[in-house]
Amino acid sequence: MKDTKAHILQIAFALFLQKSFKEVTMNEIVKASGLSKGAFYHYFTGKEELFKEVITHYYVELSGVGFPGMPLTSLKDFIDFYAAAVIAASETFGMGAKSKTNSINYFLHLFDAYRMLPGFKQQMLKSRQVQLDGWLKIIRIARKSGEIKTQLKDWQIAKLFVYAGDGAGLGFMLANVQENVGKEMSEAWKSIYESIKAG
Repeated sequence: MKDTKAHILQIAFALFLQKSFKEVTMNEIVKASGLSKGAFYHYFTGKEELFKEVITHYYVELSGVGFPGMPLTSLKDFIDFYAAAVIAASETFGMGAKSKTNSINYFLHLFDAYRMLPGFKQQMLKSRQVQLDGWLKIIRIARKSGEIKTQLKDWQIAKLFVYAGDGAGLGFMLANVQENVGKEMSEAWKSIYESIKAG
């Protein structure tokens, strides 16, 4: 039962990325899922409920999920690991090099969610804080070990890494060139790293 629900979420998310929430019909989702209408409606009462579940799973739950398990051996290891995770996530989200998705829809979903789902903004702010805390933790370790040396405060560096990732992701998604997102983020993070590493 859990696998069927996950399958429906994955199908719906892929369709929402190809078109948009508004353009995708329930008939398309049911047909693409391979389920009967009765079986489908056992899991979801309609497109709005399905959209809420898709947003919760793909945007809220997965956005900060990797941070507790990130390597804390060095800032460089953290960056390398995170960049690889971004590339893997873009494939999971159906936004890899061979994807048929329109990455603009990724952002349209966010705007729809802010408008339609109470509490979504708070969930995203919490997820953002998880990211900032993850960067802050490794930056403090890197400063203490002597890996980095800079006049910038730890929280300023953490924000630089987060905002650089945001900018690279947004730029490539607006250009609908998903296959380079992870590489571009990695290069941005490595540039920041090179400017603050010791000696």
